[in-house]
Amino acid sequence: MLEPLINKALYQVSLQNRNDVRQEIHYKIIKKVYDEEMEELPGLIDILKQKDWRSV
Repeated sequence: MLEPLINKALYQVSLQNRNDVRQEIHYKIIKKVYDEEMEELPGLIDILKQKDWRSV
């Protein structure tokens, strides 16, 4: 899905640096997705607050 946009942007980069820049772009995309997903996960305290542990 993003590959055509990445390829288009890579034409602005010198030929010898394209693979390095491509790897860096992929790394940043993966890192951003991972960071966003981890922020959405509830922590232990959040889980404990949501659950009524007295009834267990």
